[in-house]
Amino acid sequence: MKIRLGTGIFRGKIKSEQLAELSVILFFSNTLFRTIFSGILGHANIVEGAAMLLPYVPLALICAKNPRKYIKTDFLVIYILMLAFLVTTFLLHPEYEEAYARESYGVWDHVLKPYRGIYAYLFIRLLDDPKRILNCLKNAGWVMMPYFIYRISRGSWSTVTATGANFDSSYSVTFGYEVLLFALVFLYFALTQKKSIYIIAAIVDIVMILIGGSRGPILFIGLYVVLYIVIYAQNIKRKGPIIALAAIGSLVVYISYNPLLMFMINVLDRFHVSSRFLKMLLSGTITNDSNRFTIWRAAIEMIKRKPFGYGAMGSRHEIVNYIYAGYPHSIILEFLIDYGVVLGGVLLIVIFGYSFSILFSKGKRKWCDVFLPFFCAACSMFISLTYWSRPEFWGCLAIGVSCFKDMRHNKMKSIYKP
Repeated sequence: MKIRLGTGIFRGKIKSEQLAELSVILFFSNTLFRTIFSGILGHANIVEGAAMLLPYVPLALICAKNPRKYIKTDFLVIYILMLAFLVTTFLLHPEYEEAYARESYGVWDHVLKPYRGIYAYLFIRLLDDPKRILNCLKNAGWVMMPYFIYRISRGSWSTVTATGANFDSSYSVTFGYEVLLFALVFLYFALTQKKSIYIIAAIVDIVMILIGGSRGPILFIGLYVVLYIVIYAQNIKRKGPIIALAAIGSLVVYISYNPLLMFMINVLDRFHVSSRFLKMLLSGTITNDSNRFTIWRAAIEMIKRKPFGYGAMGSRHEIVNYIYAGYPHSIILEFLIDYGVVLGGVLLIVIFGYSFSILFSKGKRKWCDVFLPFFCAACSMFISLTYWSRPEFWGCLAIGVSCFKDMRHNKMKSIYKP
């Protein structure tokens, strides 16, 4: 289907599929547009609102033209269930009001704002071709790269302490996770297409994570490489030289580990850039838990006291005493707190079971290409972040649903094929 646009530079016909792709790109690069809008027009709510709603303009056009294709009933069902879960929890637990109404990390700020995680489900479901999704993410990655470089060039981040106070830090806990999905997408194109442009883009993103991010994202880049090799091992040619090169490279890094780190830190210092990750490696403090074990112990105590669950965002009112964000920095603990041990455990088993089915089933290999970057980025929720707000988690769910519908459609075609 094509949509006719009026006059001027937009004269002509634009396919609905192109507008759907534009919506996806605008959604995943929305941070850049919010920054530009607020930088030019100020920080008024109407300015932020206009930037947040940019991806929904092409979405509204294609939904108006072809509602059966682009209005996803599964998204509406999930969204209504989520709202019902929040409302029911609040009615049963009015003591959660302070946690729900917080300006930062509250329900509106962290769940319902139009650029938050659950809407990633909607935009990913617009596209029924995994290659198109990957290309949109790649294009969003190119759009976001100048923004990430700008953030790095500032040299400091405004950070919130456990008590809610603001201070300037040499690194950002969230910055690395913001870059991670794009780094993994560029890494996918670098490994599959072997073009220098994608190799450079992946390296640039990874270096920015090293400079401005926390330790976690590096772990999940390694996870992506390992899973990629395991899943696609049969397609990798000349494995022997690759393994030998990796072994030699590892030996060189091991022998020159400290001098190499010192060299990298000195180079960054000359540009007045600091890397917390590299300095922690050099000092041997990379395994420090950053209060995470204390938070996990508090979350486990909550589960022991009330194994049937606390409801939507049920950890916030207690975990806020340990960290301002209020979530337990573990998707497993957060599910068990929110949904209870039984239902939460069942949901986790279903989610991880189907995830491994997509990753390791040959019949779902085309969906694995786009699922793997989302999955590895979402694995960061084992040690940080929250599923309520992260697009990686909701993107995994959307890809899982698309894969399921695609498999069912192909099966039906094969059954009724004359």
